[in-house]
Amino acid sequence: MLTVDIVKILPDFILKLNFTVNNNVLVLFGPSGCGKTTTLRCIAGLTRPDDGSIVFGKEIFYSAEEQRFVPPKDRNVGYMFQDYALFPHMSVNNNIWYGVKQKSTKTVENYEKLMALLKIGHISARPIHQLSGGEKQRVALARALMAEPKILLLDEPLSALDCDTRLELRGELKRMQLISGIPFVLVTHDADEARAMGGEVLFIDRGRQAPAPAHWKKCICAHEQFG
Repeated sequence: MLTVDIVKILPDFILKLNFTVNNNVLVLFGPSGCGKTTTLRCIAGLTRPDDGSIVFGKEIFYSAEEQRFVPPKDRNVGYMFQDYALFPHMSVNNNIWYGVKQKSTKTVENYEKLMALLKIGHISARPIHQLSGGEKQRVALARALMAEPKILLLDEPLSALDCDTRLELRGELKRMQLISGIPFVLVTHDADEARAMGGEVLFIDRGRQAPAPAHWKKCICAHEQFG
């Protein structure tokens, strides 16, 4: 279980959140600039909170009280950035293997499984600039999962894709979460994506947990009635 209880002073407001994530998908949902990405960066160790704690199981990633801060490289947290952050000068294969410290029978088996599940074996030798948006998304996901992270963070991973590709990859992300059995924390400001992806949805407004928008339950009811 991931437990996040943090305070971070930002230029326009104070981010203050307290939530837990089991081995499922948690969606952080809210308008742009409400603190969603900052929350991911705090979990990953790329941003240091000003107070509180971040704990995964018995591992303390951050504790203001204990003056403890574990650097990103020692957290084993996968982070799939909004722009995918793939290395353009590397092939698909080299991108996927980049975060693996030592090649072994286990990592080769994991690689082969991911290539098959994500249907990217046929593009393994291609340079990144020759890939479509959906292919880049799959490569970025494979790279994040190759390192066998304890947690996977996804910052609006589907926002740049066309509608058909987005719908297809929503299903693949949910399937990969079930297979990996680790917590996924996904950021979006798209209500349809939040409803489709989230086992749980945390609504955020200006750095604070907020009630569901007025239209949210109506949309859920309509989906259940006509979906």
